Amino acid sequence: MKAISINHFIKLLQFLSEKHHPVFSNPKPTRRIKYILPSMDMRDNTVFAIALVGYGWKKTFVAGADPNGLSNPLDSEVRKYLLEGECNE
Repeated sequence: MKAISINHFIKLLQFLSEKHHPVFSNPKPTRRIKYILPSMDMRDNTVFAIALVGYGWKKTFVAGADPNGLSNPLDSEVRKYLLEGECNE
């Protein structure tokens, strides 16, 4: 996975707040999120890890070195994981 900029992280937060808020989100089955724990590198203002904590689950996404350069950005992987959760629950 690739690290994301602060602007991409803010857009991800808006998406998470709208779609996966524990109280105000859509009533269809989704992974409800209690906590979002970002890890930022202040030297270049990128978010390189995001931990999501829900009700009975936790998932951490960490950007890493991809020798092929084919990996998805961190925010895309978070959205993909949450979408899969909607389909399986």
